[in-house]
Amino acid sequence: MPHATSSSSRATSSSSSNGEAITLSKHFSESNQDQAPTGLPPGVPLHDWSHHEYTIMTVLYDSQSLTIEEMLERVPGLSWSQIFLAIGRLSRKGAIALHRHGFTYTIETIHYRRSKETQMGRRLLIIDNDPHICEGLKDRLEAMGYSVIVAHDGRTGLAMMALEGKDTPICGVILDVQMPVMDGIEVLQELRIHHKDVPVLMMSAGGDRGILEQALAMGADHYIMKPFEARSLAIRCEELFPLDDRRA
Repeated sequence: MPHATSSSSRATSSSSSNGEAITLSKHFSESNQDQAPTGLPPGVPLHDWSHHEYTIMTVLYDSQSLTIEEMLERVPGLSWSQIFLAIGRLSRKGAIALHRHGFTYTIETIHYRRSKETQMGRRLLIIDNDPHICEGLKDRLEAMGYSVIVAHDGRTGLAMMALEGKDTPICGVILDVQMPVMDGIEVLQELRIHHKDVPVLMMSAGGDRGILEQALAMGADHYIMKPFEARSLAIRCEELFPLDDRRA
């Protein structure tokens, strides 16, 4: 938040999706304007925040979680680029988390994200360009008690490891070999450089066994061939990513 000397900046308001006006000073009276919204990290003074960052956090105060589209509806004065720039700065300050599901981006306060992940269990990242396989794997793993996030290409997967892992550690990666943009072997190389302690389960269709053996030599923990039975996947995941946090 910039130095709060202007009454106009404290009284800035916008419209929510149901037409109700949101007043940005709603939670910040003259007597408590140095207090930060729930979920903010300690030691980050409000005067270090830009007006856009303060606006986003104030709108998040009640809901704790909003998609980018919902944020745009509530704060029509901000553009996509302004929101993403502010979100990037807030993420680096440890105030929020941004995650993607398909083409939908969701902003969450760190307090909300940590609370949700604590309830859901250990966190896995699936990297596969086939949305149907990702959806089936995600449903199966969440039924087992894991929290699951998905990336549909290698570069996005590595970015999610770097950004999402700051908030809640990712305890394992399920990585397909054949993908456009960046294949599984290239992704594995980067994972072993930057996330060497994270277990990696490779998967691929028949005919790629030689590549999978190469992946094992490069540091992958195991592999599974497509198509695979749900029980086989469950056994392998229980071995590599134990829910009780004890490695076999």
